Amino acid sequence: MRFRIKDHGLFLGVLVLFVLLLGFFSSAQSDLWWDSSVYLGMGKYLYSGGSQGLYEDARPVVWPLMLGLFWKLGLDAVFFGRVLLGLFGIGSVVITYLIGVRLFSKRVAVLGSLFLAMNSTFFLFSSVLHSEIPSLFFLLLGLYLFIDKRYLLSGFSLGIAVMTRFFEMVVVLGIVGYVLFMIFKKHISRNETLLMGVGFGVPVLTFLLFSFIRYGSFLYPFLLQAWMTQHTGWIFHQPIGFYVVGLLTATVLVVFSLVGIASKRKNYLLLVVFFFSFVPYLFSAHKEMRIIIQALPFLFLLTAEGIFIVSERLKLGKVFVGVVLVVFLVQALPQLEGNEYDAGHEAFRTYLAGVAENEVVWITNPGFVAGSNHRAELMYYPLYSSERIDELRGLVSDASHLLLSSCDILPCSESDVLCEAKHGEFMLALKESHRLAYENSVGGCEQLIYAR
Repeated sequence: MRFRIKDHGLFLGVLVLFVLLLGFFSSAQSDLWWDSSVYLGMGKYLYSGGSQGLYEDARPVVWPLMLGLFWKLGLDAVFFGRVLLGLFGIGSVVITYLIGVRLFSKRVAVLGSLFLAMNSTFFLFSSVLHSEIPSLFFLLLGLYLFIDKRYLLSGFSLGIAVMTRFFEMVVVLGIVGYVLFMIFKKHISRNETLLMGVGFGVPVLTFLLFSFIRYGSFLYPFLLQAWMTQHTGWIFHQPIGFYVVGLLTATVLVVFSLVGIASKRKNYLLLVVFFFSFVPYLFSAHKEMRIIIQALPFLFLLTAEGIFIVSERLKLGKVFVGVVLVVFLVQALPQLEGNEYDAGHEAFRTYLAGVAENEVVWITNPGFVAGSNHRAELMYYPLYSSERIDELRGLVSDASHLLLSSCDILPCSESDVLCEAKHGEFMLALKESHRLAYENSVGGCEQLIYAR
């Protein structure tokens, strides 16, 4: 499809609005969120050969490699990471539009991309260094390339999406099912499918080889992630209707997606991708709106299609669409916010500034070392439990610096009845084996630093 600017003026207006608002709400002073600190720390670890940073085994490595490259080049990894993240956000809006044009119409594409750009969750995480937006970009790119019949590149992009965020594998499984159906219908040849599989295999097999070299197991990171999904994050457990309420709170217009889904002119590829990017997460106990970011482009294209179907059937024309736009903007714009997170870690950063970089520090929060180049031992990983506390007590004699915040490790899981008592014993043991270098309460969290 040849792209001529004069043919896409309305969409360019949407894109300019998104870029201007993203720039307006951006804050260079905001602290890194937990996962952001992990990805940056992993990047340092990978590029330093393990001598700096930190590593969480259940995470994919594409986003850490991108962030770590800035650090390795001596650049400000947080600043340039946010620039790159913003570009991924812009790219996601662009590809959503292009998919909408190919599968529906230009007007559906414009409205769907506007809904995505102004969605509060998508907007916020376009400035938070998490993996959701980068993985969404590669997922959308892979889908667009598939529609464009560039199967090798499509498979490669989908593989990068999975290696950026493991959860994208659920969506890819849906695409695989669709491809198998298309083979059965003889709309896609086996050779084209093979090309797609080869492209997908390049990044995935590379990671599996890395995993085998590091752990002696091809599947260890995936198995650990599955275990952590079942045993951590209980503070984020929500009822099954959480996402429906969240989506309606963002914009009531999503009810029109039901019309788009039920329409006779439905696109089955889009329905399959939406189903696998949304429905499985309804049944996961751990729920946060960011987890379903990958479903938003498809939901909003279906919403836009439903709006135009209703407009046509009721013969309401442009007046109805205008009212819809007003309703959307009145509800969506006040919800937009940038990343202004304040972690309250100033005391930890100040302390680490006086600690030699070749010394290992024990931490309960990856944000403590986000601004330093120290090698970190993760007290909280994979789960702060009675079993993990026993491990820490056996190793604590080797620790020269321990940085702790009670809110990062407590409360213990309700099923771990020994955890609270063992935590208390561990704190008493630390007072005997180490010197208390700092103690304070910040935001209701007890902050402690122990040193030799």
